[in-house]
Amino acid sequence: MNHPAPPPGPVPTGPWVANQGQPGPMGQPPQGQPPQGMPPQGPSTGGPWAGGYPQGYSTGSAAPAPPASRTTALATIALLAGVVLTALGLSIPFDSSCLWATSLAWAIFAMVAALVSVAPLLAGSAGKSPATMWTVGAVGAGALLLFWVLVALPGVTSNQGFVLTLATACALAGVWLSPGRRL
Repeated sequence: MNHPAPPPGPVPTGPWVANQGQPGPMGQPPQGQPPQGMPPQGPSTGGPWAGGYPQGYSTGSAAPAPPASRTTALATIALLAGVVLTALGLSIPFDSSCLWATSLAWAIFAMVAALVSVAPLLAGSAGKSPATMWTVGAVGAGALLLFWVLVALPGVTSNQGFVLTLATACALAGVWLSPGRRL
């Protein structure tokens, strides 16, 4: 079988150029060499590591924790702001008409919910996985959202309603940004 000779001049190279006279769209690699982009076959001669787990790891060790990111820092700030703003919102106005005096059960419910929403920050010290602590925090933030809908939303135009809205938004955003998120 006669194949046409390549045109005179520079010979194009790269993955789109077929070896003349070889089957397939890309041609065949020269004898004894792997295809372009593939590692060579056989034992490695380049380094001291011979395979198995990457150096520094074994079957019993976990991967090192990634460094704290900006998202984690933002989650921490938002969660702590949620607790502080909840306490402030429950105390406005600073007289006998605040929620601590008029609706003590709801005030305690909201404060406990805000404190529970901080659970993702305690994942390391509590000995629980980040995913488990995120779930606990999500329950707390959800309870705070329930409080906001039932108690704060009817009076959202007041200063107290505004601060409680900020508190709920911070708690929800903080839990959402926390490590271990399942959603």
